[in-house]
Amino acid sequence: NYRYSNSRFIEALRSFLCKKYAVEKTCVLEGAKRLFKSGEYDAAVVSAWTELEAYVRREYPCKNFTPFIARLNDLIDGESQLRHDLIQVRRLRNEVLHGVVKAREKDAKRAIDVVSKFLSKHQI
Repeated sequence: NYRYSNSRFIEALRSFLCKKYAVEKTCVLEGAKRLFKSGEYDAAVVSAWTELEAYVRREYPCKNFTPFIARLNDLIDGESQLRHDLIQVRRLRNEVLHGVVKAREKDAKRAIDVVSKFLSKHQI
């Protein structure tokens, strides 16, 4: 069953990346780019979004519980095109993760490019 095996793989990847980035700073998006180059477009989309989440949680921690998406919205305040692009990537990530769609090469490239654009504007 494609949905089940794909979903298990992506969840394992997400778990691995969250643990990896919680303990060490490495080149953000390295994993997503590697997956993209190997033709694993579904995993590249999920990886790009997961790496974005890990980066924001690590670099912009909050003391009270604030949902990730609210923190992200605060960081992109006033950047309507970037907000729109990130919403599209998030939707794609959700659809891929839940087996609704299979990411194409152009989808994965766009996801990586949008996350990269956000990171270039907000990295320390």
